[in-house]
Amino acid sequence: MANLAESAVTLVDSWTDGGISSKRHVEAIYDLVLSGQGGTTNKILASALGLTKVERCGNAVKNDNTVIYTAVPSYDGTYIALGIGTETPADVTATVRIFVAGFR
Repeated sequence: MANLAESAVTLVDSWTDGGISSKRHVEAIYDLVLSGQGGTTNKILASALGLTKVERCGNAVKNDNTVIYTAVPSYDGTYIALGIGTETPADVTATVRIFVAGFR
């Protein structure tokens, strides 16, 4: 496995809400085609989403609405970790939609 590739990311919608410390704050909805990413080794990097830092995110929803994955930014904001019913980050294989807020 490997980190999520930029080619597996589709931007559904995005908007900005001003600048903070010379960085643009962006909020966006993405579709991600995951092939074993979401844990602490095979990561969903902020850079794959076009961001320098993830500030917050919503839970990820599988494209057939059958699974909701818990999602949180890493402590340093460099990636998003997913959970599958536990408090431990886990790799996921699914197409999901997720809301993410962060900085460009």
